[in-house]
Amino acid sequence: MTRTMTFKLKSAAAALGLGLGLMAGMAPAQGEELSWRQSSIRTEAQGSNYVRRGVAMFANGEPATLTFQGVAKPPEGDRQEFSGRMLMRFEDGATFTFDMQGVTQFGPRGTAPTISASGKLVEGTGRFAGISGTIEFNGRGMDVKADGNLGDIFGTGRATYALNK
Repeated sequence: MTRTMTFKLKSAAAALGLGLGLMAGMAPAQGEELSWRQSSIRTEAQGSNYVRRGVAMFANGEPATLTFQGVAKPPEGDRQEFSGRMLMRFEDGATFTFDMQGVTQFGPRGTAPTISASGKLVEGTGRFAGISGTIEFNGRGMDVKADGNLGDIFGTGRATYALNK
């Protein structure tokens, strides 16, 4: 290979690398992810409005308390839609809040209902200041008469987020 060809190949490779690097820099950053398991129990109810309180355990081992203020629509057959706002509060005082809409699906008598919801992160404080993103939630009901039961819904959540500071 001649010197001129080698120089041209190296220049082309450098240009390609530079171009790909610039393109990667212009691409939107992939969001961070939080995942957790949670349990909660209804602590207040007035008409179709209710409050659930509980605890969430994040994948990194960090706990948070949770408060969900919800509104249930009237049941339609074996399903009931709901919406609400969830607040997660951490030991260091940081919080994040999300709005969600979902459905509770009731099965045959004697089986636990299932819950699925999705929504948007709407605000955060402390290390979550400027948070935005989406959430997904899946859960199931539990037997409220079981010995030692500390909640009547157990679920998992996942948020994909970015901090806009």
